[in-house]
Amino acid sequence: MKRILCIDAQTELDKVKMAAQRAGYEVLTAASAGQALQLLASERVDGVLLDCYLPGSDTAALELEMLRLKPNLPVLMFCGSNTLADLSLRCMGDYMERPAPPDSLLARAARLARTHT
Repeated sequence: MKRILCIDAQTELDKVKMAAQRAGYEVLTAASAGQALQLLASERVDGVLLDCYLPGSDTAALELEMLRLKPNLPVLMFCGSNTLADLSLRCMGDYMERPAPPDSLLARAARLARTHT
């Protein structure tokens, strides 16, 4: 079973998790950069859904550390339309505008994962 890590401090986390489980994914969740890095260091993860703004976190530093830990990890970043210009896509595989239906996030993540296998 594919395992994804969803990193999101907002209430959409539960919606994304439920949609991913319905689609046959095992889902790990993290509400902070620290939690995410702990899970990446200790668990097998096949892909990441990452909110581009985590309260109290430097998302650019998080993305660099994730890629240091797992260089070929597919990552889909999602954020509000007013923040798209601020994205540091130098490391990320793809991004999506928020709000996005959870099923759309998962479909895009699946396409991204196929390009990394």
